[in-house]
Amino acid sequence: MRAVLMAGGSGTRLRPLTCDLPKPMVPILNRPIAEHIINLLKRHQITEVIATLHYLPDVLRDYFQDGSDFGVQMTYAVEEDQPLGTAGCVKNIEELLDETFLVISGDSITDFDLTGAIAFHKQKQAKATLVLTRVPNPVEFGVVITDEQGHINRFLEKPSSSEIFSDTVNTGIYILEPEVLDYLPSNTESDFSKDLFPLMLEKGEALYGYIAKGYWCDVGHLDAYREAQYDALDRKVKLDFAYKEVSPDLWIGQNTFIAPTATIETPAVIGDNCRIGARVQIEGGTIIGDNVTIGADANLKRPILWNGSIIGDEAHLSACVISRGTRVDRRAHVLEAAVVGSLSTIGEEAQISPNVRVWPSKKIESGAILNINLIWGNTAQRNLFGQRGVQGLANIDITPEFAVKLGAAYGSTLRTKANPTALMEAAQKNSNVVLGGSGETGFIFPHLHPGFDSMFCIAKLIEMLTIQERSLATARSELPRVVHKSYTVRCPWTAKGALMRYLVETHPAQNLELIDGVKICQPYDDSWLLVLPDASEPLVHLYANSNDRDWVDETLRNYRTRVQTFVERQQEQQPAEV
Repeated sequence: MRAVLMAGGSGTRLRPLTCDLPKPMVPILNRPIAEHIINLLKRHQITEVIATLHYLPDVLRDYFQDGSDFGVQMTYAVEEDQPLGTAGCVKNIEELLDETFLVISGDSITDFDLTGAIAFHKQKQAKATLVLTRVPNPVEFGVVITDEQGHINRFLEKPSSSEIFSDTVNTGIYILEPEVLDYLPSNTESDFSKDLFPLMLEKGEALYGYIAKGYWCDVGHLDAYREAQYDALDRKVKLDFAYKEVSPDLWIGQNTFIAPTATIETPAVIGDNCRIGARVQIEGGTIIGDNVTIGADANLKRPILWNGSIIGDEAHLSACVISRGTRVDRRAHVLEAAVVGSLSTIGEEAQISPNVRVWPSKKIESGAILNINLIWGNTAQRNLFGQRGVQGLANIDITPEFAVKLGAAYGSTLRTKANPTALMEAAQKNSNVVLGGSGETGFIFPHLHPGFDSMFCIAKLIEMLTIQERSLATARSELPRVVHKSYTVRCPWTAKGALMRYLVETHPAQNLELIDGVKICQPYDDSWLLVLPDASEPLVHLYANSNDRDWVDETLRNYRTRVQTFVERQQEQQPAEV
């Protein structure tokens, strides 16, 4: 018998997991759903599989190829122009189906007895047999009523709450005779549940339902995806695990290192080539893919980590999904039911709130708290206004919707110009200006050229030295000797305020300037040290300035040690979770 694997779905409700994967290739226990289905078919001696493809067809085709590595023979039919629906795609390959065949959906996890269903179909001499199951909430599925012999009397696809007349639902698994495809038009979108089966019921064809025992889950949305993972870990469904069971309910792949101080509760799955750092806590229900790195002191409470994820030190993940190649930096939090798309970056101490979805290739800035889905923009920022105001790519970060929100939040717009173009314009408009300069040491001579001109600046310097009959070395020797050095110290967002307060409290008030950061001035000369928190990163910058190089080196070394010691003490005092 041949099987038709319907694998063309785009998985809209599974976004962002399916932004770069077809739904049948979404992993369950680190294997694609389609692979679990093929293993089920193989257990029931069905080894000829025709996969119908539409959305990202090459992903599934490249994975299974001819099927020989999986013990089956795979062929493919691609719907090139438009999706033809569940029935239309099967009608499209009817020349390959010259005997009884099985149709199975590529987005469900099940361990049904397909052999028993096929025997039932043959015993009843049915034209079509629907494999049915009973579920607590049938609203999302096709509801079916059968008589004592299994003949289908009534059928309704996805009823409303008031229309429910049974808890027996269609699972998307069908056993069909080739002639039923004659009811379907060619090259036209059509559906089994909405078109073919109601028509067969109307024509009085032998349409039967086989109520199967066992596990079945339609992985149609994100909640169902997580539920299927946890059910598989709890052995509620018979699936083949990809790794060796090293102890009861703990599966670990090859070449994986786990630090001796890490604690792992069961059930849990850890893939191949993983690195689990010191004092990592892994709660039962956690699923870790291949090539995953988890930093020291990370806390994992039932997350699902796809292949290639990188989890930083002290990160907290709670019942979330982290897609392929995503990086979660130090002390970041990803909370319950959040989903992060592939190749994204979650910055240090950032937080993804519950149920938030992040589309692929996004960047969440350090310290940012994301409360809404991130779909169109490239980044989620901690602060709306940065050093250069509100920045972003037009129509990607700065969209019309963003502009409306910005206007609604602030009410009025204050226009200021603090860029090179504005400086050039001001220098041209005012006839008395002979020199304009920027903070980046660029200069404008408006009577010669309206823009920054470094070559002309050198020419004017040479002109001045010629008129004064001095050498460049002589002019340089007259400049005051100033030594200026800086150093950057890592400091969590939660410790910045306490650090500033500590510096204010431990220095005389008359020696302090608090205009921007904490500036500690020497009372008898122009030497000073500035401690400045970074506006967009969990960092603190130290700047030392004096005409004494030894004072600068010693002061910078001393305050660097003081700041680092204070930050470490603050982190030790904080609770393990926030």
